[in-house]
Amino acid sequence: MKTVLKDRDHAGLTRGEKQIYGNLNEKVKRRSLTPMQRDITVSRLIGITASDSFGNAHLKNSNMVIEAVFEDLKIKHNVCFISLLLFLYLFIIN
Repeated sequence: MKTVLKDRDHAGLTRGEKQIYGNLNEKVKRRSLTPMQRDITVSRLIGITASDSFGNAHLKNSNMVIEAVFEDLKIKHNVCFISLLLFLYLFIIN
């Protein structure tokens, strides 16, 4: 599964990628993940920023999107609200 990691800028994107790699590397150290599994997982990450013009194509074709919005509380509240609305909409039509 490909995963799109989206952030506001390249610095934030780099921090997110390092965090993911570090978490996976801890699993390798505890032997709950092999180095090959870690590397395969990291290779499935697609990092984009808000200003990337090709980012929308990745978002449309992705299985999962992780949007790092913790730096701006107002944006985080908006994302949570939109996610709640989407959940309620999907719950009602099913």
